[in-house]
Amino acid sequence: MAIGNFKFYGASQVALSRHGRRGDYYLGSITGDHFADPEFAQRLARIEHRLCARLGLENLTVYWSQAETRIPKTRSPEQRFATAVKKATNKAEKRKAFIIASNLIFADEFLQQEEDALEIRVGQLRQRYGVK
Repeated sequence: MAIGNFKFYGASQVALSRHGRRGDYYLGSITGDHFADPEFAQRLARIEHRLCARLGLENLTVYWSQAETRIPKTRSPEQRFATAVKKATNKAEKRKAFIIASNLIFADEFLQQEEDALEIRVGQLRQRYGVK
């Protein structure tokens, strides 16, 4: 299996080597296995043909590199809950800092409202993720 990432550049290899910055010519990328999957190989050829036809390119450079094939780990509900609580806490801290910086007279009332809103949000997250 040779899953790879194909990156398309709108210039010849000579132009890319002279210019030095590939990013200026970058057109896009696609990931797949062109050796074992004939449909993907045909799709890749159609993409190359379309790019040349639409952009009027005679020289199209395609680079192939090994793609990441590891399987992502699924997170448990407890881990997702912890992440969501951390995000909610960080947002609440930012709002509290803004309240303290802008409202000195009614800061205590606004801070209490913010703490109450955070408690409500954590309760909602507990229900969503089924964590006790």
